[in-house]
Amino acid sequence: MADGGKGITTAQQVEFPNCRRLMCWPHAIRKIRQHRKMIPTEKWHGVERDIYTLQLSFNDEIFQKGSSLLLTKWRSDPTLFMFSNYFEQTWLSIHIKK
Repeated sequence: MADGGKGITTAQQVEFPNCRRLMCWPHAIRKIRQHRKMIPTEKWHGVERDIYTLQLSFNDEIFQKGSSLLLTKWRSDPTLFMFSNYFEQTWLSIHIKK
């Protein structure tokens, strides 16, 4: 378990390709909070609640379905579109094996 650093991710993929990569929750939420300026202030608490709920997924299938539904929900609101792209590219696409 570590943060989403590219060096750590690359080393893990090369040295331990069959191991599972988990994100350190405190590192992840701290980095995500640094991007809250991408959305209106009044919507941040709802978005953060969505992220906390997704983090509680207890298996990969639920996480995958939940993240898909979450992105669909956020992308239906034009003020959350940029943040949803950031979230997908930074926290979902790169680190999730499909």
